[in-house]
Amino acid sequence: MEETDPGEQLPPLQYGPTDWPYWRGPTQDGKVPADTGFDQEWTTLENEKWRVEVPGRGHSSPVVYGNQIFLTTADDQKQVQSILSYDRDSGGLLWEKPVHEGNFPSPRDLHAKSTNATPTVACDGERAFALFLNDEQLYLTAFSLEGEQLWQTATGPFISRFGLAPSPVLYKSYVIVVSEHSGGGYIAAIHRKTGKLAWRIKRTRNDSYSTPAIFNINGEDHMILSGELQVTSYDPATGKERWSVPGTADSTCGTAVRWEELIFASGGYPQKQTVAIEVNGTAQELWQTREAFYIPSMITFKGHLFGVNGDGIAYCWEGRTGKQIYKARMSGASTASPVLVGDQVIVISEGADCSILKQNVEKLEVVTERSFGSNAMATPAISGDHMYLRVAEGAGDDRQEFLVCLEK
Repeated sequence: MEETDPGEQLPPLQYGPTDWPYWRGPTQDGKVPADTGFDQEWTTLENEKWRVEVPGRGHSSPVVYGNQIFLTTADDQKQVQSILSYDRDSGGLLWEKPVHEGNFPSPRDLHAKSTNATPTVACDGERAFALFLNDEQLYLTAFSLEGEQLWQTATGPFISRFGLAPSPVLYKSYVIVVSEHSGGGYIAAIHRKTGKLAWRIKRTRNDSYSTPAIFNINGEDHMILSGELQVTSYDPATGKERWSVPGTADSTCGTAVRWEELIFASGGYPQKQTVAIEVNGTAQELWQTREAFYIPSMITFKGHLFGVNGDGIAYCWEGRTGKQIYKARMSGASTASPVLVGDQVIVISEGADCSILKQNVEKLEVVTERSFGSNAMATPAISGDHMYLRVAEGAGDDRQEFLVCLEK
């Protein structure tokens, strides 16, 4: 019998208008909230404020809280996994802290598009939480904003087939971790202050890689996770299953998105399917298509669903009917997920070509494009009038990663 401790109830999570505190931002679906006052259009990508080198390699996306940016990285030669903090305005390195040394998974147990620092940091305003796979275990580590390690919790064993991808998710007093692997998957909630296990539920013996998203629909919180041919909703306070609807694939990577009471999820491997689910008391499939997005997540706008797949093809559907509005080729395949600010969608390709798209529900409309290097796997972060990109130049031993700040 596992010992669980729900712990004290912490104050509600609160963020400022320039905070992008975890994977896919404050709304958990890649959008800048309209009430921040920073939802005006980007007219150019040429205003590069600064560019700084990032040591090692990682695909975690930048997150922003206050005047700090957080990233994780891994030095594969020295076998060191670290968390870094940069100054939001200047790009200066505030601190760098090693989290694990040695015990990396074998290179054969890591997908070519993954790294030893792929999950994105989550920040609750007092602590930054980093999740790593090390020594065949998942470890969640909490740091103060000044870089002091506060606690570290081993959430459970992990058998790596392609590496670790899901990012930690915050809900009330908890950090929620998803572990989907052939040795026996689970979802675990860890108390943000103490690092103690609050609850844990079993998942199946299936390799999957999606980060859940938490949405309030009709007054009820739903933690949505896809994988093993199901889209499932859990109560994030307890882990209790609310509903499950068939769909997507055995393995998925993208995070579900929503529009009003509609949930959209996609995958992946070996099946290919995008599914729309209506949540209204009960949950039921509304429509599906065999077009799919395996690694990148999708985005919704103006009642429509948009995504760019691994072949660089952009799709747009009507959210309620599933009617395909357009299918168009982008500048390249995307692993990063799109983000939305104001009336624009920002997409960056694996080749580091960043595109600003108009929220046009009739055709693909490119406002401007610019290349930022030779490779980009991380999703952009938006913080007020700034945009942050993690990109790379070169390949192999000559590969160098950069954190880039753009301003309007």
